[in-house]
Amino acid sequence: MNAPQGAGMHQPQQPRQALGPDEQNRIVAAEIFAIVDRCTQMGVDEDGFRSAIMTIAIATFVTAMGEEKTAMFVESLPPQIRGGLFRSFVAGAGRPVPQAQAPTASPIRVKPITQPAQSHPRR
Repeated sequence: MNAPQGAGMHQPQQPRQALGPDEQNRIVAAEIFAIVDRCTQMGVDEDGFRSAIMTIAIATFVTAMGEEKTAMFVESLPPQIRGGLFRSFVAGAGRPVPQAQAPTASPIRVKPITQPAQSHPRR
């Protein structure tokens, strides 16, 4: 007896419709907020999480664009932050937009990635 045609064979998935930038941002923001919730439930402090996620984000920019372009990008952020650009991500994820004073704590805690020591000839 022959198996039905296609039985046991992997059926290719239909390609998903391309998402617009706003929809992509909404999905990513919701996923990141879900990760924040899971991490805090496991005992990760929110300040530590924010520091880690910012460090990882900047590292991905450096990898993709290089140090100088990343520095230029980061330097362009203050007016965008003050102008409210990022409020929509918070509000769009169903989170209240904080109205608190700017933090007085030290800036992002960045721990350098340690790499195996390489021996360099001394001169």
